[in-house]
Amino acid sequence: MDSALETNEDFYVVLLSQQLAVKVLQRSAQVIILDTPVVTVAFQKTRLELPEEESGEGTVFQVCVEVLSPGILERPVDVYLTLEEGSATGACNGSPFVQCTNLSLLADSIVEEDESFSVILGSSDNGVGVDPTPLTVVILNNDFANVSLELANYTVGEDDGYVTVCASLEGVLERIIIVNMTTTEDSALANSDYSALTDYPLEFSASVDTACVNVSILEEDIVEPDQVFQIYLASYDPVILTPNSSASVTILDNDVLGIGLSSASVMASEVASPLSVAVVILSGSLELDVTVSVAAFSWVNDTATEDFDYRSLNKTITFPSGSGVGSMETFDVIIINDIIVEELLETFTLRLTTPTGAPVAVIELEVATAFIQEDLTDMLDYIDISTTLTFSSGTSSACVQLSTIDDSTYESTEGLSVELESTDSQVTVATPSVLVTIVDNDDVVLSLSAPESVCEGGGVVQICVTLETDIERDVEATIDR
Repeated sequence: MDSALETNEDFYVVLLSQQLAVKVLQRSAQVIILDTPVVTVAFQKTRLELPEEESGEGTVFQVCVEVLSPGILERPVDVYLTLEEGSATGACNGSPFVQCTNLSLLADSIVEEDESFSVILGSSDNGVGVDPTPLTVVILNNDFANVSLELANYTVGEDDGYVTVCASLEGVLERIIIVNMTTTEDSALANSDYSALTDYPLEFSASVDTACVNVSILEEDIVEPDQVFQIYLASYDPVILTPNSSASVTILDNDVLGIGLSSASVMASEVASPLSVAVVILSGSLELDVTVSVAAFSWVNDTATEDFDYRSLNKTITFPSGSGVGSMETFDVIIINDIIVEELLETFTLRLTTPTGAPVAVIELEVATAFIQEDLTDMLDYIDISTTLTFSSGTSSACVQLSTIDDSTYESTEGLSVELESTDSQVTVATPSVLVTIVDNDDVVLSLSAPESVCEGGGVVQICVTLETDIERDVEATIDR
């Protein structure tokens, strides 16, 4: 008896006799030895993992079967291979082989899970035992999908509420994939200028190749430059590539600064230069420097004369970043003090404007009137007049008033000439001028001062007289002792 798998064997038994009296009727007999041992066959490997990129139509992988020890073969045996579908599909049934055979895989470009199928051994040979453990073949997916942001740059108004950002898929899917979107600060601040996103999931599938998200834009009342934040795509899935994974979002500022002159009218004195004028922020706040223009000039109805009564002006002033409601900047207008007797009040105009491109759209008080009050010292004795008198039928006289000024200056009696003329060629001025005498009514006040006591040996006592009144002519006083 042995353990080899072999064909049935036989031998013959021959019957002989040396005695003549013995007759052998059947001289031989055949003895057949029926083989009873069984050998077991099994896959050399019970699991294969094959990258899909190494497969394709006509590309093969090898499956090998071995006889398990202590089996001994002394004749050929046949086993057959059957494919049992798992997640993979294919057909290769009933291929007889001995030891090894080749099977083919088909490649695709579909992003999918790793797939598998089983190879089952069988044999119709009664002398062959088959290990029931199948060979599991795992096809490792090697396909990739590209997910990219649709735009590299987005622009949104601060008052638009949100900006829609979309990502698109390139590739074929048989499973769901997730791509994450994250925002990062640039000049725009998270949760101050926009609502931040961190690993916000965008889901793609066989039926969804575009995914969008609305990023909220937060509005405030700060005048600032246009601001920027960044958006990025990323995925923890190894089959996802993000070739265009970043974009910039620019938020266009829509805020305006309420600004104006501090008053609709300002008063200046001819003897108090310069005139300081304020520009004030009435609403809003700044995160950048803002420059405005100011001007001083005379319009048609103004009575002050540029560069005679005041210096004309056209300049800019700047509110620095950080300024807010109530912040004030000033500019000066030079007032010229002349010696000309003029109107008691003369006017010129102040105007506030914004340079082209400045982010200030609301000027709540653009124009103001400046009044220059005449220096009364130019009119020490009287207020100058210049007027036209009109005589109509039935009128025999017309009068004007000449106002004298009561000052505190001691002066001589003064006179002024009032002149009369007419441009009408038929009018004869009989008395072209008259002299008006102004009699001074002021008294001179003198004060005498001397030390209360003096040392007898001092030799000299200083006695002083103080004039306590303005005078315009000489005054004499005598000290007598």
